[in-house]
Amino acid sequence: MKRSVGPLDKRRRITRCQPCAKRRIKCEGGCPCQYCIRTNKACQPQKPAPHQTKFIVVQDPSSAYQTTMPAQAHKLRDDIYLDHFVSFIQRCQFTRGFASATADIVRRIHTSQPLRDLTLAIGALEASRTPSVRCSLFRDSPLCIAFSFYGKSMQTLNHKLETTDALHCDDVLWSTFLLGLFELMTEASGEQWAKHMLYGTSMIFQLGGPKKRLSAVGEKLFSAFRVLEAHRAIIYGDHTFLSQDSWIKYQASLATKPPEPNESILEIMIRISSFAQRLFETMEAVPDPIRSAHPEIDALTREGVHLLQQLRTWHDETTLHDIALDTYSTLALTNYHTLVLFHCGNFTYYSGWEKNTSLLLTKVEIDEHIDAIISLSGSILEQSTIPSALLLFGLRVAGANSSLTGHKEMISATLSRIHQKGFVVSDRIKIDLEEFWKYQLLIKN
Repeated sequence: MKRSVGPLDKRRRITRCQPCAKRRIKCEGGCPCQYCIRTNKACQPQKPAPHQTKFIVVQDPSSAYQTTMPAQAHKLRDDIYLDHFVSFIQRCQFTRGFASATADIVRRIHTSQPLRDLTLAIGALEASRTPSVRCSLFRDSPLCIAFSFYGKSMQTLNHKLETTDALHCDDVLWSTFLLGLFELMTEASGEQWAKHMLYGTSMIFQLGGPKKRLSAVGEKLFSAFRVLEAHRAIIYGDHTFLSQDSWIKYQASLATKPPEPNESILEIMIRISSFAQRLFETMEAVPDPIRSAHPEIDALTREGVHLLQQLRTWHDETTLHDIALDTYSTLALTNYHTLVLFHCGNFTYYSGWEKNTSLLLTKVEIDEHIDAIISLSGSILEQSTIPSALLLFGLRVAGANSSLTGHKEMISATLSRIHQKGFVVSDRIKIDLEEFWKYQLLIKN
């Protein structure tokens, strides 16, 4: 490259002719030079190089990385998020048979776009809680990517639902189920989860009917859905199609023989949830002065006593043998203590049952049930792969019945741990309980 000679430079400006420059040799002897004379070439000076404008562009290093390896980076990112999804779902076993069903999800994500988008959304959401991934070279944060995939899944799922065979595809069932799971992990109110459970997975099962033959994977998914749907109905005080006789018979056909404790207590939960709806509707419809002698209320009282007896019989049979309970039996026992508090508590909202002591609990009995719920919930959180969202019903009922400061503190701490496990919907339960406790304290003072 030619070096410019400055005004104070004492060196002589030297410029080679075109032939010497082409040969990259020293140009000597003036014009014409020795080389041109010897080779009989025209000794002409070099043409000045045209003036060029140079633009200097400053680029973000992260974007430069993305432009050099876009395909590799996206592939690496998706693999990381799928790994996080698999890790999460392995720690989220709704039933004993759910583990084998999760392998079906991994197999289907390569052929179902809605399902793939949702698995990536949940995986990115789970990754957003991992510092090593949050500080990675990816330009967008995992949390933003999670909601981006969530939005895409809504669109692709809607397109899928417009097809004629949508209601017969297991991947559609999986997609609606995982959609609700994502919302349990991101929305504190739980309203979107309840909405998609009611109008998504629930509606697909209902349109198929209890006589529709499900695949083996579909049956396992129905069992997992039944767990969440039973909790949704009793927490929100809503009706559920699972209380219909045809669906109760259908579940009985899927259950093990004899039924496992968790299956049988879930059936009682569905019956008590339906009973609570009828109880409140009847009490509101019957005027207070005639309630004590009203035949419908008398029938509800007898049914309430029968349900409470069913609960106690279940407990006696489950704890008859002094053996260590597995995690699912521990969850069933937690639900037992919760249902006793919930069921008996429903009879304290209205007058007229003061004389029927079989439906009322003493202060000591209430505290014993609360102790059991707190202890068993802690054990499940520490030692099992059961999703912690299934503990919300028990902690909510225990909190609503607690009067001891120690109980309230332990319930709040357990709800915080559930949030740390990934289910932010626990925040709504915690806030509601704290407001309720403040109200109780205000009335007491």
